[in-house]
Amino acid sequence: MITFLADESFPDPTADLIQSWGYTVKKAREEGLSGAKDSHVFEVAQRAGWVLLTADKEFGDIRIYPPSVHIGVIVLRITPRDVAEGMAKLHAVLQKLLAETREEEYLGTLFIVDRNKYRKRKRP
Repeated sequence: MITFLADESFPDPTADLIQSWGYTVKKAREEGLSGAKDSHVFEVAQRAGWVLLTADKEFGDIRIYPPSVHIGVIVLRITPRDVAEGMAKLHAVLQKLLAETREEEYLGTLFIVDRNKYRKRKRP
C-alpha cells in the first residue's frame, strides 16, 4: 500500500481528505520534519519509500529533482482562485489522479496537479 509524506507546504485539509479516501498520509511535522530543508524532507521520503506531496514548486523542477532519482512526487499548483473557490476543483483532479494511478506508476514520476488536469513526467 502506498504511503504519502505531506511536506509543510501541503495543505493539511487536503492531506486529511486524501486520508479519508483510504490512503496513508504522514505529515512532515508529525515525522519531526518541521522547519526541515526541502532536500532533507525529500531524502526522508526516499529512504522510507514514501511518495512526496507538496505545494512547493521547487519539487517540480526536474533539474533539481529529476524523476529518475525519486520514488514519486505530486506537486499541487495552488492559485489564489483555488483558495477563494474552496479547492474543490483541485481536489477533484487530485482524486482522479489517485484513482487512475497504480502504485508502481509513482516510481520515477513527477505529477503536477492543477484545477483543470494533472500531468506526469516519467523518468527516461
